[in-house]
Amino acid sequence: MKKIPMSIGLLMLISVDVFGCLCAGQIANGFNQFTSNVTHSINSQTQAIGNDNIPSIEKSVELLKKENDILKKFNKAQKEIVLKKEYFIFELNKKLQLAQ
Repeated sequence: MKKIPMSIGLLMLISVDVFGCLCAGQIANGFNQFTSNVTHSINSQTQAIGNDNIPSIEKSVELLKKENDILKKFNKAQKEIVLKKEYFIFELNKKLQLAQ
């Protein structure tokens, strides 16, 4: 009589160990899949940054530098025009004062 409960208990203990091993394998497999997905996602984002974003940013920086140079030249030309007009007005005022 004592053999039946012992046998059932031993059978339950073995079944827990067997299912525990199966569960551990599934957990390990799930973890490996998860880390693979995360690694793939990070690698694809890193490639996108390296292949697309950085060259685009560098191109934009170069274009902005060229635009700034053009604007500096334009401002310098406008200052020269304004100075010439001011000098012309000054000379006209001087002639007007002499004429009076």
